[in-house]
Amino acid sequence: MNASISFAKWNQRLLPMAAAVAAAFVQIPAHAQGQSCESLAGLVLPNNTTITGATSFAAGSATVTVLGRATTLTGTPAFCQVHGITRPGPNSSVNWEVWMPVGAAWNGRFEQIGGGGINGSISATTLGGLITLGLAVAATDGGSTGQSAAFVNNIDRQLDFAERAYPATYENAVPLITAFYGKKPDKKYFVGCSEGGREALIMAQRYPTYFDGIQAGSPAKNPSHMWTGNNIWLDQVFSDPEKQLSAAQRTLIQNTSTAACADPATGVVADPRQCNWDVSSLFCTGGNTPASGTCLSATQVSTLQQVFGRYGGAHNPVTGKQTFPGMNPFSGLALLASNANDAHIGYLGGLYYNNLTWSWQTYNFASDQAALDAMPINAALSAINPDLSPFSANGGKLIMWVGWQDEQIFVWDTVNFFDYMIRHNATPADGKLIDINFENPQYPYGNTTLASTLNPAMKASFAAASKAAYGRALATTNNTAKLYMAAGLGHCGGGVGAQSFIQNANYGELTQALVNWVENGVSPPDGFPITKRANNSATGAVQFTTLMCSYPKTLVYNGAGDKLSSSSYSCQ
Repeated sequence: MNASISFAKWNQRLLPMAAAVAAAFVQIPAHAQGQSCESLAGLVLPNNTTITGATSFAAGSATVTVLGRATTLTGTPAFCQVHGITRPGPNSSVNWEVWMPVGAAWNGRFEQIGGGGINGSISATTLGGLITLGLAVAATDGGSTGQSAAFVNNIDRQLDFAERAYPATYENAVPLITAFYGKKPDKKYFVGCSEGGREALIMAQRYPTYFDGIQAGSPAKNPSHMWTGNNIWLDQVFSDPEKQLSAAQRTLIQNTSTAACADPATGVVADPRQCNWDVSSLFCTGGNTPASGTCLSATQVSTLQQVFGRYGGAHNPVTGKQTFPGMNPFSGLALLASNANDAHIGYLGGLYYNNLTWSWQTYNFASDQAALDAMPINAALSAINPDLSPFSANGGKLIMWVGWQDEQIFVWDTVNFFDYMIRHNATPADGKLIDINFENPQYPYGNTTLASTLNPAMKASFAAASKAAYGRALATTNNTAKLYMAAGLGHCGGGVGAQSFIQNANYGELTQALVNWVENGVSPPDGFPITKRANNSATGAVQFTTLMCSYPKTLVYNGAGDKLSSSSYSCQ
């Protein structure tokens, strides 16, 4: 969600991921076309919607204007572009696009793509890539300009970005697709990462009949905790000069933790749960000082022990309850610095406080956090309902994924949420057993006892039963939803790990699994091969292959064979 990632870069990341969706699809027989493209301009759509254009483009190349910006595309099929504005409220302006390949070029599927940052743009390049691969596609700017100031004192823009823009776009797209082709889509998918991952979870949780398959990567699902715990808390912590880290110290931390935890063959930390590196190993000794950049002071060590890991991060100073988990030491450490210009200060100011100059320096993680969580806008923004039973009852399938090195929405937030879903799916008896040995520091279960406070003898006595109960709840959850862990990946991609599943239309392993699940009833495997290529390029030389494992399984070397080949590993 960091605004320093440009929308152009976001679209570069999203396009290959979305392109992989269509590459995986088995062709569905074409159907007769319905109305002409231009005639769609007269279609009446819900939610106070105005169609502002319906234009046909011939195959080959097209110069398409989206939100006032012209983009020239090449290699596209003949297609129909429809765009418009939906106004759920008097001050709304939700821009959307629906693009449809003509005739037999359509594979019968519809995909809606999620946004990034705080939205405000639609990528013509991404839409063009998807129609080339046979999908009818839709996207929205979320009713946002992409600027925090546009939200101030505008409840319509706030609500549109929070929730209303995404079902409204679906409700525009399906009638347009139906009118254009003379039939409804055969299957409907939603794909998004980061903010788009939040949108994906909103659709699964609140609109369970809309999509057959949903892919949610690194979802920004809990903004009031993410922007405060992930950003404001760190800004506060490192505003203290005694705690601040130099660039050399941040590099030291990242390099030494990686060296201790990574597989020497690939340079990838397969699973931080298997690593016991401790930041105290960097404490300055002898005559060495923190100024050298080669060690840390006692204050810096104790601070980082609070910052790192699943049980670190921001906490309520009164109750001790975790607000947001900590980060991994081998992730990008750019956030470990005081940053008065942090864009997330503006996000909170525009969406919650109607004040871009609010006093973040004195934010109180007890009283202020409780007030923030209670705001009506927070209920619209948050996508943390663990109950997917309506989505499941409609046959929906959800695949979530996150990079173990996510440097922006720390990986433990997604892990904790998925464990929250698992615990929700437990029977009452199994829930009590789970609580004996499985502790979720972030998401509440209700009036349960923290495992860390229980008698060790009791925990040991019930260890097998507790593990079995967790396994049963996990199996129930996996009937509808699975979480995949990408070793070595950052936020929505990047990093040192294998990422063919979001890189290239020839791969798309994660989306192939989702499509196979939705359309053929084949549950995704606990692990499947993915490829690392040079420079993270879709066409670069293969450097190694590995397995992408479903949570809570971990990648394990089988003890023999080439460490650069997925055949030498298993997910256990």
